[in-house]
Amino acid sequence: QIEYRMIAADGRIVWLQDIASIVVENGQAIKLRGVMVDISERQAALKEHKQVEITLQQTIEREKLLGATAQRIRQSLDLDKILNTTVTEVRQLLQADRTVIFRFETNWSGVVIVESVITPELSILDTNIYDPCFSTTYIEQYKQGRIRAIEDILKADIAQCHINLLSQFQVRSNLVVPILQGEKLWGLLIAHQCDQPRQWQPHETELLEQLATQVGIAIGQS
Repeated sequence: QIEYRMIAADGRIVWLQDIASIVVENGQAIKLRGVMVDISERQAALKEHKQVEITLQQTIEREKLLGATAQRIRQSLDLDKILNTTVTEVRQLLQADRTVIFRFETNWSGVVIVESVITPELSILDTNIYDPCFSTTYIEQYKQGRIRAIEDILKADIAQCHINLLSQFQVRSNLVVPILQGEKLWGLLIAHQCDQPRQWQPHETELLEQLATQVGIAIGQS
């Protein structure tokens, strides 16, 4: 009994199952008989079931992270510890190359105050950054709670000066969520993919948005 894929005459890829047995006469195998069954629908249902299981597990992990973060905020006024733990757990959960929290100065420059990176070579901790495109293009949008997900900076509809800045820090794809204190834009919670483009999923965007809210609470308490 075997299962395999085959390209049908109309170009479709179908899954087949062969169930066969050997006919033996006088100790010699003389023929093979059996059936061939199209199991494409069964395989599609199995794939969908596995995807549902993966999605459920991701949801459980996300809720656990949010719950743990909220609990840390209630129990601690140590902002540095809260922020460092948040970026570490976010990067691991998203399997991103780098996760940072960027804090703004009054002139809309800023500094990377905490980070978690997959390799030390990608570290940009304590880096002061000023993006001339930011103040004219993105400030008001982020103040309104805008979330920005860029799959590939080289193909995105963004200003060249912004592309140049991101490339300087080896960013190929990013997910950016504002950290707000009331109506004040305090900073950004950012996930970076550095080695290749990445299509950010809705549950990943939702996770960062909810954590940015928790971070805002922690900042207010401290």
